[in-house]
Amino acid sequence: DQKEAFSLADKIALVNDGKIVQTATPREIHRKPLNTFVAGFMGDTNFLNATVVDVSGKKARLVTDMSGLVINSNHAYRGLKKGAKVTASIRPETLFFESGKVSGADFNKFEVLIKDKVYMGSYELYRVDMSGTGMIMTEINPFKKRNKNSTETVYVHPGDVVILEKQSL
Repeated sequence: DQKEAFSLADKIALVNDGKIVQTATPREIHRKPLNTFVAGFMGDTNFLNATVVDVSGKKARLVTDMSGLVINSNHAYRGLKKGAKVTASIRPETLFFESGKVSGADFNKFEVLIKDKVYMGSYELYRVDMSGTGMIMTEINPFKKRNKNSTETVYVHPGDVVILEKQSL
């Protein structure tokens, strides 16, 4: 399983259809997957199809296809161009409610509607709607009770919005 591989390996090579698709440390594979296969295989993630509206070095601005949300990313890959159709990956644990964690960076900020929630002890799992886009998120050590069908503000750092090199959804 993936957690066991993360804990034991110095490097991981992922194979799809008989071809190595990414070789990297467990941290790199989880936080910087190259494509949708790697991102999905290595754990829960939210995939967003989008169009690149601006790119400068490693920074890019995306507009999601489904809802028109503008999202900033610090993971533009070499050769990414304005107008490109891409898929972005946002891990559930990188989305958070507390604005106290936001300091000095250009965090993405969204309003979400909590559609469902499941208390899991050390974390709470949420299914949220972000302007018509369904997403999952987790809150570690949840101490504030959030109600189903309530609207909340959610943040994600641009460094946690990973633009994948292939759109395969």
